[in-house]
Amino acid sequence: MLTIRSARWLLSGVFAGLAAAMGAGAWATPQATDKADAADPQARAVRHLRFGTADRPFAADSPWNARPIGVTLGSFEIPKAKNFPTMEDGKWSTGVFVAASDDPPVTVLPLPGRKGIWDPDAEAMREQITIPRWPAGVVPASAADGHGDIVDPVDRVIHSFNVLRFIDGQWRADQYAWTRLDGRGWGEPGHYFQGARAAAVPTMGGLVRAKEIDDGDELFRHALAMSLTHTGLSADPAYIFPATSADTGARSNTGQIPQGALLMLPPDFDVSPI
Repeated sequence: MLTIRSARWLLSGVFAGLAAAMGAGAWATPQATDKADAADPQARAVRHLRFGTADRPFAADSPWNARPIGVTLGSFEIPKAKNFPTMEDGKWSTGVFVAASDDPPVTVLPLPGRKGIWDPDAEAMREQITIPRWPAGVVPASAADGHGDIVDPVDRVIHSFNVLRFIDGQWRADQYAWTRLDGRGWGEPGHYFQGARAAAVPTMGGLVRAKEIDDGDELFRHALAMSLTHTGLSADPAYIFPATSADTGARSNTGQIPQGALLMLPPDFDVSPI
């Protein structure tokens, strides 16, 4: 079983591509660079991982994998706050686990005292959710969000949970949504909520996976997920494309960045202190 651990983000909020920009622009699908491939075979192997797999989730033209071109940068400065984005592996992280073809099915029930498992895409409570293949050793994040994603390469589906808990020998959860492993990883007409995050995306979207940290490549070849507190997030609009939802408390936001916004560091940004 492959276990993928994530970067830690303190609050569910904006999902931002650090290779992207806030503002208008078109999208370009990733392309391999022959010259760079010849210079670094290990990096070449990373760039040529097949899209839509557990090692490189979502389609090549997904907003997670495509890069914006012709962008326009904004000028809003995210204010300092008690809660801030950071990259760690801890209780606010997300456990991502890949199922094998012979893993057994598991039925997930509602949390004690709850009427059902909230399915936001169907806008309905489910009495139970049966996952056809459930890997051993699943450990969701231990903090309040309790995120955990199950990747099923057989059905090519990501099962995304919020407040996933193992209680008295039974898996239980507060919320469930699913998305295609080889799909966009963002909401679309007819399936607007595709994950357990507030922006309607799976929690594994935009994570820095353990094997990416020292894979020989010079950069992460996908957008990174980023969370902000209410002082950075916008109240109106609360979300923009490609997000299809926002936190329920978005009206109290006082910042200027809607969920789904794309961010980038300007070319002259000094990264040496990082």
